Amino acid sequence: MTNSKLENLEAIALIVLVMSNKIILNLQKTIISNVGSSSWINAIYVSILTTLIVLLTIRLFKNFPNSDILDVSKYLGGKLLKTLVAIFYIISFLLITVLIVRSFSESIKIVYFDNLTLPIVILFFVVSACIANLFGLKVISKSNLIVAPLVLLTVPGNPVGPTRISRGPHPEI
Repeated sequence: MTNSKLENLEAIALIVLVMSNKIILNLQKTIISNVGSSSWINAIYVSILTTLIVLLTIRLFKNFPNSDILDVSKYLGGKLLKTLVAIFYIISFLLITVLIVRSFSESIKIVYFDNLTLPIVILFFVVSACIANLFGLKVISKSNLIVAPLVLLTVPGNPVGPTRISRGPHPEI
């Protein structure tokens, strides 16, 4: 496998597309469905907690330059802690991936694939992700560079894009 670096524009487009999906399309729905009217307290709580975790991580990694989380855990607790941390991260990434794919597939099924069952929609996205992974990150980022501006132009509230999402004919005003 070749180790190719992304260009700045490709990396920015990849980050913008991933974050715009999470922030613009899904974050409000998720927060309101989970905590209801106290969603503003949840946003403050999560912001403070995330800031503390990031500051702790930055402080920890200042003492261990050019090391990753597994190197730090091996230094702090030996091979046992390194193995436990690795297992924790693998399980966390798998669970997060499963939850995200399920949530995204349910949203897409409701809007576009109403006649298909949920496992078929999930299978479609998993197979697509596996095929894209075979081509590598460079190809994914290049095609994302083409798609990202189109997605951002269709965001509701964008001065250039549409101001509302149309779901059929609207009554005359």
